[in-house]
Amino acid sequence: MRITILSTSDTHGFVTPTDFKQRDDMHQPFGFSRAAQVVSNARLQEADDEIVIAIENGDFIQGSPLTNFIAQKAQQFIPVYQEIYDSVGFDARVLGNHEFNFGVDYLKATESDKDVINANLLKANGVPFMGKPYKIVHRKGVKIAILGLTTAYIPHWEQQSNIAGILFNDPVAVAKKWVPKLRELADVVIVSYHGGLERDPLSGELTETDRGENQGYALMRDVPGIDALITGHQHRRLAGKVNGVPFTQPGYRGSDVGCIHLDLQNQISDASLIQTATSVPQQKVMSAVDTAQQATEQYLDKPLGHLTQSAKFADPFAARRDNHPYIQLINRIASERLGVDIVANAIFNDAIHGFDTQVTRREVAINYPYAETLAILKITGSDFKLALEKYASYFSVLNDKVIISPNYQYPKPQHYNYDIWYGIVYAFDISQPIGSRLVDLQYHGHRVADEDELKVGMTTYRAIGGGDFSMFSPDKIIFEDTEEVADIIADYFMQHGTVTLTDAHNFKLFKS
Repeated sequence: MRITILSTSDTHGFVTPTDFKQRDDMHQPFGFSRAAQVVSNARLQEADDEIVIAIENGDFIQGSPLTNFIAQKAQQFIPVYQEIYDSVGFDARVLGNHEFNFGVDYLKATESDKDVINANLLKANGVPFMGKPYKIVHRKGVKIAILGLTTAYIPHWEQQSNIAGILFNDPVAVAKKWVPKLRELADVVIVSYHGGLERDPLSGELTETDRGENQGYALMRDVPGIDALITGHQHRRLAGKVNGVPFTQPGYRGSDVGCIHLDLQNQISDASLIQTATSVPQQKVMSAVDTAQQATEQYLDKPLGHLTQSAKFADPFAARRDNHPYIQLINRIASERLGVDIVANAIFNDAIHGFDTQVTRREVAINYPYAETLAILKITGSDFKLALEKYASYFSVLNDKVIISPNYQYPKPQHYNYDIWYGIVYAFDISQPIGSRLVDLQYHGHRVADEDELKVGMTTYRAIGGGDFSMFSPDKIIFEDTEEVADIIADYFMQHGTVTLTDAHNFKLFKS
């Protein structure tokens, strides 16, 4: 008997094959609907001596203009999520970290408790806050156990109100508890883990700080009895083996479907990815989401206001490096909203290219894709300098040219962890060693001293220490806004009508 294990992960609400940049563009080489058709085809072609298992590995209900529109403006479309899921016929689903972005009540409204497998996110009494720890699929005389795990690092990013009462237990420790029990109950044990790999799968060398965010390598190395591991979270395209255990990680937005084959008779296995670019979008999924999709498109086309000149840019790295007027505008809006001089925001990814002269909700949604809120922290000058030194590590020098540090590109891009600051004057000398690159920091014309106290605004993700900014923490937060940043930007344009860009020239990057 052969077991084929198919998985999707990190589709982030990109159900149809569109990136929402242009209305009704359904020709992008990704989308959950394309991945769904790959799964459906495999089920239709299932051989007599084959069992096809399909698992959805999390980050399903957040991350696109569609999901944000449903959560914030049109919750009557919430049932669409379950309809989409059911149309594919998955055997189980796992919770991703972004499933919590709109709160537990919203999560439970979008995903059926009976579908969720969750062994490590527990209530105080030790039972899963949602779902059950595992599921055993009985098919063709074979018992297949699927254990569900989610990264336990979520409290480092998520607002406490969204995860109150949930205990986030270490996935490796939980797997060590459950896998031996499942080996007694089933012929095959699959672990589906919404988390990634902390080490290079070939060399075993660490590829990031071993902080517990990603523990896929440790699961395969330290937990005997796992037949196959599904991973996600990092948006990487990975397939291979560690310690004889086949694993996959199927990219982002439905670009790929993970595929693991287990030959039970010959005790051999392999892992690969199936690209979805040429797969025809599944009609059931497209039909299920059509009304919500059209409502989203109509909402995105709403004009908000005008800029006196374009805030577009072609090169996101240059925009970060040069403190482009676009990000200064975002920071200016945040500064006025919070009533503090010093604020920071990021150009989150390389799909962001700024605003044209006519600004619509579509442009805001594309340029500010996260459901983020703002917070004010009270920090010392010493804390601030430590943070800026960390930001300075985003840059590196190669052949006398300024580049992005490889640490911010591998194992996955982390442009969202480089914030651009407003309301201060600062400079980095990137010819200096990391930790000694901040050569100027002034506020209101005075150099910032270690003992100074400053009020600074930033996203809540950063304010609670997200991105390993340990100098920021919840105990330093003195105010939390409740309105999402994308809505704040939209409201600003609607209130002002025509907006003028400014260029503060407050940042300098150089090599001495």
